Amino acid sequence: AAARVSAVPRVPAPEMPSVSAAADAFGLPSRGEGWGRPHVEAMSLGLPVIATNWSGPTAFMTRENAYPLAVQDELVALPEDSHWKTHRWAQPSEDHLRSLLKHVHASPEEARRKGERAAADVRRRFAPETVAREVTPHVKRLAREWREERARGAEREL
Repeated sequence: AAARVSAVPRVPAPEMPSVSAAADAFGLPSRGEGWGRPHVEAMSLGLPVIATNWSGPTAFMTRENAYPLAVQDELVALPEDSHWKTHRWAQPSEDHLRSLLKHVHASPEEARRKGERAAADVRRRFAPETVAREVTPHVKRLAREWREERARGAEREL
């Protein structure tokens, strides 16, 4: 059967699991991400992910758990009227995207294994308990620094 690629319009968050469940893979050839929440959500569901190998997703996408999409060497300027016009975007490779889409379609078992690895990696690295263990010391440090700063301010007022 011929491969089908669908561009999904904006979907309300509560409906995303059913959209993801109907998909064989998740692709997001974006020019930049702060973190990549859609990527992590798709990975947590065991979907093989094809996404730009730049910015936030490089923190969790590997060749073992995803299909990192190559970018062109030079970053691209944003439109002059953009609020972020001083920033630069990645330019995902269209040829590599086509190649990865064809590869995932032709290699469903490999894609399934990558999706399983992605789900395991996301559960291991980003489970609420794991994140809490990472974040808690920082929150405690910030709270201590805030209390110390307030105490110094109160001493100056005396």
